[in-house]
Parts: sequence; structure tokens; C-alpha cells
Amino acid sequence: MDPLPPEVEEDAAGGRFGSRALANDPYRGQDAETQVLRRAILPDSPDSAGSPSSPATPPGRGTRAWSPTPVPPPAAPPRPVLPAPTASLQASAGRRFSASASPSEFASAAPRRSATSVSSPPSADFDLPTRYPPASRPVEFEPATPPPTQPPQPPQAEAAPASDGPAPAKRGRGRAIGVLAIVVAIGAGVAGAVWWITPRDTTPTTPSTPTPSTSLEPLLTSADLASLGGTTWGGGATPASAGDGTPVCLPSAVENLPTPDRTTRGVIAATGDPGSYVAHVVDTYADTAAATRAYQARLLQAGTCENTSGLIVGSSTVSGLADAAFATRIEIQDDPVQQHALVVSRTGRNVSMVDVASAEPIELGAVAEAVAEPLARLCSGGEGACPTTVALTDSIPAAGQYPGWLIEADLPRITPGAGRWGPTQPSPTLTIIGSQCEAVGLVKVSGTSSAAQRTLLLADDPIVPAGFGIDQVVYTFPTEKPAKTFADKLTGNISKCPDRVPTAAVEKGPTTKGTGEDGVAYSGKSYLVTQKTANDSVQFRVAVVRVGDRVAYLLANPSAGVDFTDAQWKAIMARTGQRVSQTP
Repeated sequence: MDPLPPEVEEDAAGGRFGSRALANDPYRGQDAETQVLRRAILPDSPDSAGSPSSPATPPGRGTRAWSPTPVPPPAAPPRPVLPAPTASLQASAGRRFSASASPSEFASAAPRRSATSVSSPPSADFDLPTRYPPASRPVEFEPATPPPTQPPQPPQAEAAPASDGPAPAKRGRGRAIGVLAIVVAIGAGVAGAVWWITPRDTTPTTPSTPTPSTSLEPLLTSADLASLGGTTWGGGATPASAGDGTPVCLPSAVENLPTPDRTTRGVIAATGDPGSYVAHVVDTYADTAAATRAYQARLLQAGTCENTSGLIVGSSTVSGLADAAFATRIEIQDDPVQQHALVVSRTGRNVSMVDVASAEPIELGAVAEAVAEPLARLCSGGEGACPTTVALTDSIPAAGQYPGWLIEADLPRITPGAGRWGPTQPSPTLTIIGSQCEAVGLVKVSGTSSAAQRTLLLADDPIVPAGFGIDQVVYTFPTEKPAKTFADKLTGNISKCPDRVPTAAVEKGPTTKGTGEDGVAYSGKSYLVTQKTANDSVQFRVAVVRVGDRVAYLLANPSAGVDFTDAQWKAIMARTGQRVSQTP
């Protein structure tokens, strides 16, 4: 047998194909003569020198041309010598089992791996560059089940396939990695698509954030009220005074009140007490902004109470209950008198209004604690702040149409179930006369920057004479010092009136002291002045309340059987200080 040509020896030793096509050839060396013989015997083989797929020697490589010595075909071609069966070879990752590029030799290849395996060969469906013809493309695979006698070996670097011209050694590896990356990406995309279209149970077993549920009860229940106010709630007949369940002083129709998306309403009557009940209304709005506007409107309603028989007894700010909350005690001056504890709160986009009506006053703090129960159910559905530690702080009722002035709901009736208060608008024209013990002209006071007067009269009470009411005059000074000087002068003159006027009698009345809007302090003194006439006597209730740089003067004209009690007059003085502190 002729020896191998020099170019083949050179290539086998590391020439053009030494690092590419023959580097991993399992038959290199031991079967080299068999391969040459096959090419000589089978001229039509793709690997033979005359095969169209066999590349010619590139120009410029070596100085002599070589071609295999032609061998005339024998009359009967001998059986070709084939390589040893693949079963006798030991498999390893990346080993080439084909000695030639004949497509027929790939038919027995082991099944390819999954699409996402990095060691799988590139799919024939991809359009690879034309410089790698299909007939000469090497195929790599791993056996489905490695022989037990051969320990796993680390994968070898894939050899670059042969090309028509010189190319960088790493280009074939880069292209293979790119193709594998595309395969992996497509496999991941297919897996993601399958995951997306596969039906799944979307119900979380343990939700991290509670979601609103229609099963949540937003209204108070009998269990929530327990024995509030020493009363058993639930099971009683709803009293007529409960009406349609609208809380006192909070009518549903009011100007600038947003329209709720949903309203939930309920009434719980007391057992064995026909006059006691709990009315609860929850308005749900489209968003938090609308609920906030509604809450502010309810705050104004409770602070002015347009109910003609309503008297605002006190007001508090409630903390630790919801996003915002307040409580107001209101007395309905009917016969019999009915006490109301009103708690209004905003939780998220819900505004809750609770009105507890009873014959005796119920502590506002106890009502707020009861209200915390349904609010906790609301917030558990993701609807705003949840109740924590509930605390009440004394506050001032919201200002009405004319901030700085007393309103109808600030004044008590004389006769339960009868009468209504009617105010005039504040006017800079003063008509006040006084008790004749002030010893100063009240119509014109020097040193003031402004002054105004408002009169509130009680009507529709058969025992009250016409003209009974209260005059309120507010003097504004440039600073607190002249205001204090004027207030001290008035109270001093009134208290010493009997020394100047023999027909006058003066009794000291209740005093008041507190803090108004924005921390402004107020304080006041009052007197009951009696002026004797020829045939009778006239009485006046007088009060002087200083609020910062303002002085409020109050004058009421009681008569026999028509008068305020000292407690009522003290409350009017305190409310005057609070209202004046709200002056813009």
C-alpha cells in the first residue's frame, strides 16, 4: 500500500485539517490506511478526492499538487473494509462517531437531547451560514445511556468544522454557542407560553394583603354593642324617633356632598327601652378623595346641626380609630329630652356615621370603642387604617356660615319641646345698650380696629316674651394688650356698679377658661345685674370673654320664669370663646 501523501501527513500532524476535521477523529492513526483505501475504492464517496464535496487544495499551500493514484475498478469490487462497530468504542461527551461526512452514516445516531440541553446539536430547522454545507457538517451526540464501565468524563471542546477558507479558530465555537443560545431562548419562551396558557388556581392560600370582601359586615351588630350604656341591644321594636335610620344632624341631602357609590344602613333597637336605638350608615365612595370631601361635609354638619331642636353639648377628636374621626354629643331638646352620641369616621373610601340615642348621656369613648369593631372588619378588607388604641381629645365644633359667631345649635331652649332660635347676620352697625353698669359707650369703643354685632332671638315658645334673646358684640383690637385693658375695665365697672348706681344690684356669675382654635386661650367672667324701676325690676345676664386680641360682650334679658341656668350660661360663655377663636 502506498504511503500517505506528504500533505495528508502534514494535515494529520496539525495542518489545515489537523485542528478541525481530524482532531477528534476516532480512527485517526490506527485506521488511516483503511480510510485511504476506502477513498480509492469508492470514488463516488463524498470524502474521496473526486467528490464534489471534497474541497480542493487551496492555492498557495505547498509547492506541489497531489492527487491520489487512480486505481482501475476490478471486475468484481471487493467488500470494503468498514470501521469496527460503534458498540466496541467507548463513548465520551462530544466524541465523533462518523469517519466521513456521508449522510447515510448518520441514520443510526442516538436520539438528540431536549431542546434546552446545552450539549444538544443544533437543529436542522435553523438556517446556518452557507459556508457550512449540510454534507460536511459534523454531528455530535452523546449516547442515551453511558456504559456502566466507563466513568463520566468532562465534555471536550467542540472542534470547529472545516470551511472553504481560513477563519479564526474561535469563530466556529462562537457560532455554535450563539445557535445554542437561540435554542435555549426559544425553549424558555415555549416553556413560558405553556405556563401562561395552562389553567391554574389563582386563589392564594395565605394572602399577604387582605382584599375587600362582600362578606365583611360594615355595620354594628348586637354583639359589637354588647351592654353599651348598660343597655341590651337587639330584639326591640324600632322607635318612631329613629325615622329612616339617618343619624341626627347628618341629613343625606346637603350641598357639596359627593354622591356615594353605595350606602349601607341599619338600625338596632334597645331591648325594653322604646326610646333608645343605634343608627348606623356607611357611605362608600369611588375613591379616597371623594370620601375625604364627604367626611369634611359631615364634620361641618355635626358642628352646626341644623336640627331646630338640636343643641351641641360637646365635641371631640378621636385618634386611633380610623384615618380620621370625630365625636359629638348632641341633645335633642324635645319632651322628653333625648341624648345622642355621634361618631363619624373615614376609613379609606368609606364614611361611617354612628348615632346612639338614649334617655341618659352615654360616654363618647365607649361608643368609639364599639364602633372600632365594624371598622376593624372594613380595614381587614384593605379599606383604610385599622383601629388601634382609641383616645378622645376635646375639640371645637366646626365653624358655621359665619365663623366667630354663635349659632342656633349653641343655645339651649327654655321650654323642652318648644321654641327655636333665629339669628341675624353679623353687622358692623352696633345697637347694643347694655345693662347700664358698663360705664362706657358700647356702640363706639376707642382703640378698636373693628366691631360687629349679632342678635339671636327665641321664638315659637308660648311662655317666652317677644324680644328674648342674646346680643353678641365682638370688638377687635390691634394687639392683645388693649383688648385685655378693655375687658378688665368692663368687668371692673360692672362689679362696682352698686357703688355708682344705688338702684343696681350685681351678683357674680360663672366664669370660664379654656383654649380655642389654634391654641388661642380664652377667659371670661359673668354677672347677673338687676336694675330696679319705679314699679318693677329688670334683669340682665352679662358676660365679658377675651379671646386673644378680641373681646366678646354678651347680654341676655331674662324675665320671671324665662332664664338660663348658671350651667347653661357658663356653657354659652365657653362656646363664645371657642367660636370667636375661629374668626378668620
